[in-house]
Amino acid sequence: MNKNKINQYLETLSNEVKDYARKYYLEGAVKRVFEIKPGVYSAIVQHHSIEQRVTISFKGEKLLVNCGCETYKTHSLCHHITAVLYYLLEHPMLQKTVFSETSIDSLIYSCDEKTAKEYLDYELPRSQYKR
Repeated sequence: MNKNKINQYLETLSNEVKDYARKYYLEGAVKRVFEIKPGVYSAIVQHHSIEQRVTISFKGEKLLVNCGCETYKTHSLCHHITAVLYYLLEHPMLQKTVFSETSIDSLIYSCDEKTAKEYLDYELPRSQYKR
């Protein structure tokens, strides 16, 4: 994740969009954020019982964004994306560990109880299936 790219993107937005998105973020509307592959983030933003899926990708010098809401479809920007960007700025994703380089099969067949617990402690907070 590149904080400079996020800040550059935020500078292009109106204060109205940024203020509204900041309110979403501070009220906890950003429910789940996870890195689906290096540099690509998926998030769920829920506001007034409506969920929107946001995708943010860091590709070279570009910051690519997408949201399923009508505002994004008509204006190519929205509060949901901006709220997720605020989240990413203030909640850095977990650094790579031994588990991110290890296949699940090798962990299952060769781990002891301590390693299994460490893996679950690492993986569950990143999971999209939080309760």
